[in-house]
Amino acid sequence: GHGALFTEVTTMVRLTTTITTVIHHHLRRQIRTFVNASVKWVRDPYLDTAVEKEKNLQPLLSLKNLILSHPSKSLPLRTISPLKPQLNLPTTALKFIQSYPFVFKTFRPPVPLSTLHVKLTPNAESLHNDETLFLNLSHYRKDLAQRLAKLLMLTRAKKLPFYVIDRFKFDLGLPHDYLLSLLPEFPEYFQICQMGFKDSDGCEVFGLELVKWREDLAVSLMEKRGE
Repeated sequence: GHGALFTEVTTMVRLTTTITTVIHHHLRRQIRTFVNASVKWVRDPYLDTAVEKEKNLQPLLSLKNLILSHPSKSLPLRTISPLKPQLNLPTTALKFIQSYPFVFKTFRPPVPLSTLHVKLTPNAESLHNDETLFLNLSHYRKDLAQRLAKLLMLTRAKKLPFYVIDRFKFDLGLPHDYLLSLLPEFPEYFQICQMGFKDSDGCEVFGLELVKWREDLAVSLMEKRGE
């Protein structure tokens, strides 16, 4: 039922070790308008420890994806540095990059007066390629779609603005470009919709809507085991 589904999704989110305390508070403010349920946020010392250790994982992955999006799979440091707020880097770009020598490598192209550039190490690029193969597995992609569907099933109108979903994207394991790389595969699950209100700039807000209630996803794992 709805309560069991809520318990399962809440547990899934709380067990994700890359959630930060800041995101917790922001999500509570963002989603309380849409979800027909109350959430009691309880501090967990073990989760807090894990969060502290992994707090830089999200900016690290964001920077990795940015670098790999370039045809040369490298970027000038001067291009990355102004993007510190968007990447949510906790320090300067150079200091952050130097903190992860097993992931990022700085170099100067062999041309006169070249500036410092950043690329992935061979091991980091190999790991990214393995991750890409895994993300392309059909059963894993279906699991991602079902996670997202369960989130929408928690809302009053069975839909959420994209700006709210984006706050959950990392914690649900969605690819950074899920709007283009994942959603088109599941027209039986999702459709893009207008939310019926405008943002602060007066632009229409768009979101994602569940096509229909999925009874098979409304049953928790514990309920399935009890059958």
